[in-house]
Amino acid sequence: MSRLGFAGRVTLLVAMALLVVQLASLGAWLADRREAMPERRLLPFPDQVEALVQLFDTAPEAERPLLIRAFGDEGLVLSVSPLAPQAEEGDPGEVVLPGLGQWLADFSAVLGQREVHVAIREDFAGRLFPNLRAAIRPEGLRISIRLLDGEWLMIQRQAIPGMTIGGVPAGTLLAGLSLVVAALSILMVWRGTRPLRDLTRSVADFGRDLTPRPLVLPGPSDLRVLVEAFNTMQDRIARADQGRSDMLAALSHDIRTPLSRLALRLRKLDPALRDAALRDIAQISRVAEDAFSFASVDLDSRDSPVDLRSLLADLARTTGTPFEDFAGADAAEIKGSPELLTRAFANLIDNAQKYAGGGRLRLLRGDDHIEVVLEDDGPGIAASERARVLEPFQRGEPSRSQAAGAGLGLSLSSRIIGRNGGELRLEDNPAGGLVVRVVFPLRTL
Repeated sequence: MSRLGFAGRVTLLVAMALLVVQLASLGAWLADRREAMPERRLLPFPDQVEALVQLFDTAPEAERPLLIRAFGDEGLVLSVSPLAPQAEEGDPGEVVLPGLGQWLADFSAVLGQREVHVAIREDFAGRLFPNLRAAIRPEGLRISIRLLDGEWLMIQRQAIPGMTIGGVPAGTLLAGLSLVVAALSILMVWRGTRPLRDLTRSVADFGRDLTPRPLVLPGPSDLRVLVEAFNTMQDRIARADQGRSDMLAALSHDIRTPLSRLALRLRKLDPALRDAALRDIAQISRVAEDAFSFASVDLDSRDSPVDLRSLLADLARTTGTPFEDFAGADAAEIKGSPELLTRAFANLIDNAQKYAGGGRLRLLRGDDHIEVVLEDDGPGIAASERARVLEPFQRGEPSRSQAAGAGLGLSLSSRIIGRNGGELRLEDNPAGGLVVRVVFPLRTL
């Protein structure tokens, strides 16, 4: 049951509740009818038929109406007729059941000496197994036994009032009604929990790319409050994130111009001082450029088709990185920003070249995802440091003394990939080094 969603659990609870109610109703009905059921049985026992035959044989003709009134009831009709039933085809509208007639004759010596005919109405018999169907549902069943005076005793079963509705057994109708109620209940539960399913999908999508997707307000007041609060929350988070990006973009833009003027003025200084100052300015410019790139991730469209196979092949050819395509003939296209994804993978390849002397690219495709793997033989990144180096302005220990930078390379790549529906993971290379694994679920394809 732990694998069932909320809608599945509620549906299961409703179905179980309906089952319990039906079982309780059946138990109450059986308890109420327990004493009356033997008298309301559907078919008289053979020994009773034998007793009735003997009574009608010995009773004067004038008393037979009294016997009919005494032993007949609402479901069992007795009559005496001088007309013999048709033994072979049966009377019009009836089907002869020789199997039941022979069974009654074999049961009793008295009945075995008489002519016994059993027939049932055509609309009750059915085409298959009429003897079995008559024993299970004997409404319309007629047993004819010839008396000693030549007349025929007719014992006929008719539907018992209260046990059928419109000719259909009450239990069948109740079962059908229960199925209808269960289906309607499940449908209502499914429709009622639809806002929760939409909310779940929207939360996952918003967490992936921070793009607000306002949900339609549902009818129920409690769900309406929840959805309205979520819509407000994602709008506020998106505006706060956009404000941060705008601030970074503005700062990086405003820093560039003064730095350019400062670089021109420094050219008049002593060469030794000038070179050191220019290196510092170049580093500050790189920080500003990286910050602008980090902020501009949210400004680019992410709805264009991107062929990862072609993108990676071009980068591999440009950077001299070995590339293996294991995706076969399957498509390797996703929806995203070609420019930003090119920047993200270029950053990853550049990091591998700076800190590990290069890496190896692979493209793979699974049942539910497409995967890009970049592995190197460098110093790697400790497991305890991997989450930190994916944050802005953070750098791993091995890189601090090897290259200058703002610490935005990995975080920028991770941000771009995340905003394009993927996920960047850092793992150990069994042979030594680092494995950068980028996974795009097929839902984004």
